[in-house]
This record gives sequence, structure tokens and C-alpha cells, in this order.
Amino acid sequence: MAEQMKYAGKTLKVNDFISAYGDGFAEVFRSRYEFYFSPKLWETTAYEFPMTVRQIASKR
Repeated sequence: MAEQMKYAGKTLKVNDFISAYGDGFAEVFRSRYEFYFSPKLWETTAYEFPMTVRQIASKR
């Protein structure tokens, strides 16, 4: 149960981050994390990456 709550919290954080920036989310993501993470190297976009994280977290 604790493990499920841990991942549910991560899902909520992803949702909150996306909701906070709405249509400008991809730009904010790039400006914050571009130095550390390049979505292109993972063949994804700034928007698709957190969607994938959210999907994986919700399955746990």
C-alpha cells in the first residue's frame, strides 16, 4: 500500500506541473530541464516525457 501511495504522489506531481503551466508547459519544461535532459535523445517531446512518467507511475 505504501508503495502505491508513493507512485500516486508522483503522478499527482506530474499532473500539478502540467496544470500549472497549461499551454506553455513544453517551453517551461525545456527552460528548466534542457541542461539536464534532452527529450530528443529519447525520441520524445517535452510534453510526451512527463506523460510517459505519469502513465508508468499510475500502473504501479
